[in-house]
Amino acid sequence: MSEPRLEDISDYDTMPADKRKVFIIIALSMLFVGIIYTVISSNYKTVDDALPIDKTFKQVPLK
Repeated sequence: MSEPRLEDISDYDTMPADKRKVFIIIALSMLFVGIIYTVISSNYKTVDDALPIDKTFKQVPLK
């Protein structure tokens, strides 16, 4: 038994050009939004007014 090939699949490469363009536009816009979010979040990552929190326990909490 051989591996299936893309050429043997009946619906391979039959996506209409309009759907293909819409898919590419959506994928690129999602990538663009992700890049903008990453840049903005990395620029505003520092917090100047953070409250100090003591993370030590005097007694181990039980269930």
